Amino acid sequence: MVCTECGSPERMIWPPSSEAPKFTDIDSANWMTLERCSKCGQLWAGVPYEPYASFMYYVAWPQEEREWKTQIQKDEGAALHSWHKSQLKTYSSTLTSQDLKAIEAHRERSYGRDPYSEA
Repeated sequence: MVCTECGSPERMIWPPSSEAPKFTDIDSANWMTLERCSKCGQLWAGVPYEPYASFMYYVAWPQEEREWKTQIQKDEGAALHSWHKSQLKTYSSTLTSQDLKAIEAHRERSYGRDPYSEA
């Protein structure tokens, strides 16, 4: 059954847009957050991008909360950030037209510095 709030398990990515659900904060460290859908309980890993760390990209977190908390403390979260960016690219073909518009708006606002155009 697909969650009517976050779209899980079909939706894997939420780019920064007014369409993104309001998740419940669980934890944050090393410029990443772990949040939960209040309706279905799906965990989401979020990373804010510039400018002003105000453009949040979420990826469905496939493990338990404790695994995220362990991983985010290793190497200052570098491996987890790499995983996050990889997931964004892996599931980019699942983005809706609204998602693509939100990413393009972020790209314009940040002069091309978004997770899809960064190396």
